[in-house]
Amino acid sequence: MKKTTKIKSLVAAVAVACCGFVGLLSTPTYADVDCQALGFPVDYKPVGGTCMKEGENGNLWNVIQTVINVILGIVGVIAVIMIIIGGIQYSTSSGDSGKVKKAKDTILYGIIGLVIALLAFAIVNFILTNVFNGSGGDSSKVDLTSSYPDSLTCTGTQGGYTLTWNASESKCWGTK
Repeated sequence: MKKTTKIKSLVAAVAVACCGFVGLLSTPTYADVDCQALGFPVDYKPVGGTCMKEGENGNLWNVIQTVINVILGIVGVIAVIMIIIGGIQYSTSSGDSGKVKKAKDTILYGIIGLVIALLAFAIVNFILTNVFNGSGGDSSKVDLTSSYPDSLTCTGTQGGYTLTWNASESKCWGTK
Protein backbone atom coordinates (compact mmCIF):
# COMPACT_ATOMS: atom_id res chain seq x y z
CA MET A 1 0.00 0.00 0.00
CA LYS A 2 2.80 2.41 0.88
CA LYS A 3 4.61 1.73 -2.39
CA THR A 4 1.49 2.68 -4.37
CA THR A 5 1.22 5.93 -2.41
CA LYS A 6 4.86 6.74 -3.12
CA ILE A 7 4.41 6.10 -6.83
CA LYS A 8 1.29 8.26 -6.93
CA SER A 9 3.13 11.06 -5.11
CA LEU A 10 6.06 10.83 -7.50
CA VAL A 11 3.79 10.88 -10.58
CA ALA A 12 1.90 13.89 -9.18
CA ALA A 13 5.14 15.75 -8.48
CA VAL A 14 6.46 15.07 -11.98
CA ALA A 15 3.16 16.24 -13.49
CA VAL A 16 3.30 19.48 -11.48
CA ALA A 17 6.93 20.04 -12.50
CA CYS A 18 6.10 19.48 -16.18
CA CYS A 19 3.22 21.95 -15.97
CA GLY A 20 5.58 24.50 -14.42
CA PHE A 21 8.04 24.16 -17.30
CA VAL A 22 5.34 24.88 -19.89
CA GLY A 23 5.47 28.53 -18.77
CA LEU A 24 9.15 28.67 -19.70
CA LEU A 25 8.32 27.84 -23.30
CA SER A 26 5.98 30.78 -23.81
CA THR A 27 7.27 33.98 -25.40
CA PRO A 28 6.34 37.49 -24.34
CA THR A 29 3.84 39.35 -26.50
CA TYR A 30 4.06 43.09 -26.95
CA ALA A 31 1.52 45.52 -28.28
CA ASP A 32 2.09 46.41 -31.92
CA VAL A 33 3.87 49.77 -31.96
CA ASP A 34 3.61 52.08 -34.98
CA CYS A 35 6.85 54.02 -34.64
CA GLN A 36 6.16 56.43 -37.48
CA ALA A 37 2.74 57.32 -36.00
CA LEU A 38 4.59 58.22 -32.78
CA GLY A 39 6.81 60.60 -34.73
CA PHE A 40 9.92 58.46 -34.96
CA PRO A 41 12.06 58.54 -38.11
CA VAL A 42 11.60 55.81 -40.73
CA ASP A 43 14.71 53.89 -39.59
CA TYR A 44 13.10 53.20 -36.15
CA LYS A 45 11.40 49.81 -35.83
CA PRO A 46 9.27 48.29 -33.03
CA VAL A 47 11.40 46.23 -30.62
CA GLY A 48 9.93 44.74 -27.45
CA GLY A 49 7.11 47.25 -27.07
CA THR A 50 9.23 50.32 -27.82
CA CYS A 51 10.86 51.93 -30.86
CA MET A 52 14.55 51.42 -31.52
CA LYS A 53 16.79 52.41 -34.40
CA GLU A 54 17.24 49.55 -36.84
CA GLY A 55 20.45 47.68 -36.11
CA GLU A 56 20.70 48.91 -32.50
CA ASN A 57 20.69 46.32 -29.75
CA GLY A 58 20.06 48.81 -26.96
CA ASN A 59 22.40 50.50 -24.56
CA LEU A 60 24.67 48.99 -21.93
CA TRP A 61 22.06 49.25 -19.18
CA ASN A 62 19.51 47.29 -21.24
CA VAL A 63 22.07 44.55 -21.84
CA ILE A 64 23.03 44.43 -18.14
CA GLN A 65 19.38 44.35 -17.12
CA THR A 66 18.62 41.51 -19.54
CA VAL A 67 21.60 39.41 -18.38
CA ILE A 68 20.73 39.91 -14.69
CA ASN A 69 17.05 39.11 -15.31
CA VAL A 70 17.95 35.88 -17.13
CA ILE A 71 20.28 34.83 -14.30
CA LEU A 72 17.64 35.63 -11.68
CA GLY A 73 15.06 33.71 -13.71
CA ILE A 74 17.31 30.66 -13.71
CA VAL A 75 17.84 31.02 -9.95
CA GLY A 76 14.08 31.22 -9.48
CA VAL A 77 13.51 28.06 -11.52
CA ILE A 78 16.18 26.24 -9.50
CA ALA A 79 14.50 27.38 -6.26
CA VAL A 80 11.14 26.05 -7.43
CA ILE A 81 12.77 22.74 -8.42
CA MET A 82 14.29 22.51 -4.93
CA ILE A 83 10.86 23.09 -3.37
CA ILE A 84 9.45 20.28 -5.54
CA ILE A 85 12.34 17.97 -4.61
CA GLY A 86 11.77 18.77 -0.93
CA GLY A 87 8.09 17.92 -1.36
CA ILE A 88 8.96 14.60 -2.93
CA GLN A 89 11.46 13.87 -0.14
CA TYR A 90 8.83 14.76 2.46
CA SER A 91 6.17 12.54 0.92
CA THR A 92 8.58 9.60 0.62
CA SER A 93 10.16 9.98 4.09
CA SER A 94 7.91 7.29 5.63
CA GLY A 95 7.92 9.11 8.97
CA ASP A 96 11.70 8.89 9.41
CA SER A 97 12.49 12.01 11.45
CA GLY A 98 15.89 12.52 9.77
CA LYS A 99 14.40 12.41 6.28
CA VAL A 100 11.49 14.65 7.32
CA LYS A 101 13.91 17.26 8.71
CA LYS A 102 16.03 17.12 5.56
CA ALA A 103 12.93 17.53 3.36
CA LYS A 104 11.64 20.47 5.43
CA ASP A 105 15.06 22.14 5.25
CA THR A 106 15.12 21.67 1.46
CA ILE A 107 11.68 23.26 1.14
CA LEU A 108 12.65 26.11 3.48
CA TYR A 109 15.88 26.87 1.63
CA GLY A 110 14.06 26.68 -1.69
CA ILE A 111 11.49 29.23 -0.46
CA ILE A 112 14.26 31.49 0.88
CA GLY A 113 16.06 31.26 -2.48
CA LEU A 114 12.87 32.10 -4.35
CA VAL A 115 12.18 35.13 -2.13
CA ILE A 116 15.76 36.36 -2.55
CA ALA A 117 15.56 35.95 -6.34
CA LEU A 118 12.26 37.88 -6.49
CA LEU A 119 13.60 40.68 -4.29
CA ALA A 120 16.82 40.88 -6.30
CA PHE A 121 14.79 41.06 -9.52
CA ALA A 122 12.69 43.92 -8.15
CA ILE A 123 15.69 45.83 -6.76
CA VAL A 124 17.81 45.47 -9.91
CA ASN A 125 14.99 46.58 -12.19
CA PHE A 126 14.10 49.50 -9.93
CA ILE A 127 17.71 50.71 -9.80
CA LEU A 128 18.38 50.33 -13.51
CA THR A 129 15.08 51.96 -14.45
CA ASN A 130 14.96 54.84 -11.97
CA VAL A 131 18.49 55.59 -10.81
CA PHE A 132 20.30 55.45 -14.15
CA ASN A 133 18.18 58.09 -15.90
CA GLY A 134 15.47 55.66 -16.90
CA SER A 135 17.73 53.95 -19.41
CA GLY A 136 17.29 50.47 -17.90
CA GLY A 137 14.49 49.42 -20.21
CA ASP A 138 12.26 52.46 -19.74
CA SER A 139 10.44 52.78 -23.05
CA SER A 140 9.36 56.34 -22.21
CA LYS A 141 12.92 57.62 -22.86
CA VAL A 142 14.35 57.22 -26.34
CA ASP A 143 17.59 58.34 -27.97
CA LEU A 144 16.62 60.45 -31.01
CA THR A 145 20.07 61.87 -31.78
CA SER A 146 20.13 60.47 -35.32
CA SER A 147 17.03 62.53 -36.18
CA TYR A 148 17.87 65.59 -34.10
CA PRO A 149 21.68 65.75 -34.13
CA ASP A 150 22.20 69.12 -32.43
CA SER A 151 20.75 71.44 -29.80
CA LEU A 152 19.06 73.58 -32.48
CA THR A 153 16.90 70.74 -33.84
CA CYS A 154 16.36 68.95 -30.51
CA THR A 155 13.65 71.23 -29.13
CA GLY A 156 9.92 71.13 -28.51
CA THR A 157 7.62 68.14 -28.80
CA GLN A 158 7.58 65.49 -31.51
CA GLY A 159 5.18 62.54 -31.71
CA GLY A 160 4.22 62.71 -28.03
CA TYR A 161 7.84 62.99 -26.91
CA THR A 162 9.39 66.06 -25.31
CA LEU A 163 12.81 66.56 -26.85
CA THR A 164 15.71 67.44 -24.53
CA TRP A 165 19.30 68.09 -25.58
CA ASN A 166 21.96 66.69 -23.22
CA ALA A 167 25.13 68.66 -23.92
CA SER A 168 27.42 66.41 -21.86
CA GLU A 169 26.37 63.35 -23.89
CA SER A 170 25.74 65.25 -27.13
CA LYS A 171 22.44 63.37 -27.38
CA CYS A 172 18.82 64.24 -28.00
CA TRP A 173 16.48 62.40 -25.65
CA GLY A 174 12.75 62.04 -26.24
CA THR A 175 10.73 61.52 -23.06
CA LYS A 176 6.99 60.93 -22.61
